[in-house]
Amino acid sequence: MKTIHSNTLLPLFPARLLSCWLIILALPGALSAGVIAGGGGTCGGGAGGSVYALNGTIGQPLVETSADGPYVLRSGFWNVVLIVQLPPAGDGFTNWMNSLAPVDKPPEGLRGPLDEPAGDGVSNLFKYAFGLLPLESSPDAWPHLASHPDPSNPAQFLLAVEFIRSTTAEVVFWMDGSPDLEVWTEAPFTLEVMEVLPDERERIRLVSTVSLLPGERYFLQLNVDLP
Repeated sequence: MKTIHSNTLLPLFPARLLSCWLIILALPGALSAGVIAGGGGTCGGGAGGSVYALNGTIGQPLVETSADGPYVLRSGFWNVVLIVQLPPAGDGFTNWMNSLAPVDKPPEGLRGPLDEPAGDGVSNLFKYAFGLLPLESSPDAWPHLASHPDPSNPAQFLLAVEFIRSTTAEVVFWMDGSPDLEVWTEAPFTLEVMEVLPDERERIRLVSTVSLLPGERYFLQLNVDLP
């Protein structure tokens, strides 16, 4: 995380201090907009007042913030130092999207993580995680289920999800499981590398810890997110 400071004295505009909680709805100048909630027990008193961290999001107005020194927000009672922390611009998904050749880059407005510019039901975020191009139609790349004997109980089996991923993508995988497609809970798993492939990709298997008897029904859902 990159910490960005400003030496400008900014008014609390508009904001309120409520029982040691700081809520900022908007700020003038470089810190054009944002929302932050503080904590309790340390508001007011002492030099510099309280310190709150605000996490920025790549592509949002906060990315434009740059200066030296801390933001000092002045109310009638306390000074509150606000340290703005932003991810380095151009990392991860954004860097991947920006680095694509013009012929491979989706149109403006279809470059977000959840957009599906190829119309194949696979979002840009999954394409990034799988090491595919956004405009490449890839129904065969979708993960598939497999079953494996349960080492602790040979009469039962474990469900697994197998797919090819990019080894350079900065993503987090997790799975949810359900016996009826209505109630979902997080499904713990172990990750196994099945095969190392060219172009910084590998075939992996996420083996769930859910042990089932033959004929039992259970559903797994693969999720991917940016860290």
